[in-house]
Amino acid sequence: MKQLFTQIVLMGLLAVALGLSFNTARTEGLSLLPPPAIEAQAAGADTSSAGQQTSLALVEFAEVDYFLRNQEAFFIDARSADKYASGYIGEAMNVPLEDYEAGSVRVPVPKSTLIVLYCDGGDCDTSEQLARLMAKDGYRRLRIYKGGIEEWEQLGLPLSGVTDGE
Repeated sequence: MKQLFTQIVLMGLLAVALGLSFNTARTEGLSLLPPPAIEAQAAGADTSSAGQQTSLALVEFAEVDYFLRNQEAFFIDARSADKYASGYIGEAMNVPLEDYEAGSVRVPVPKSTLIVLYCDGGDCDTSEQLARLMAKDGYRRLRIYKGGIEEWEQLGLPLSGVTDGE
C-alpha cells in the first residue's frame, strides 16, 4: 500500500513538472502569477482606506454595462483616432496611448474618478498600457475592459459616433 501511495505521489509530481516545463517552453504559455498592479477586487473599490493607492482591475461586460447604464464611470477608448472615428462605446473619450504619452491629451476628470479603459479586445493591451501610465500620473480607480470593441460588437451592441450612412 505504501509503495502504491509513493508511486501515485511521484507520478503526480512528474505530471506537474512536465506541465510546468511545457508551459514555460511555449511562447504563449500561461502566466502562473497575476500581472503586477492588477488586483482581484470589487470593481469600484479603492485599494486603501485613504484612497491614495492605485487600483487597477479587469472588468467583464456585465460591469461595463452596469457602469454605462448608471453613469458610474468615465470611459476611455485607447484606440487610434481613426478607429475611434469608426465607433466607440457609450460616451467614451478617445485617448490614444501615443497622444497621452506625448502629453497632447488630458483626461478631464478628477484622479479619483472610476475610469474604464478599453481598446480592440482580444490580444490588444493598449488600454492596459495606458492605464499603467495614468496610474503613474495619479489616477487611482482604473478598470480594463479586455473584451473591448470586439466583444461589444459580437454582442450586437450599437457603437456611438456611427452615422447611418457609414
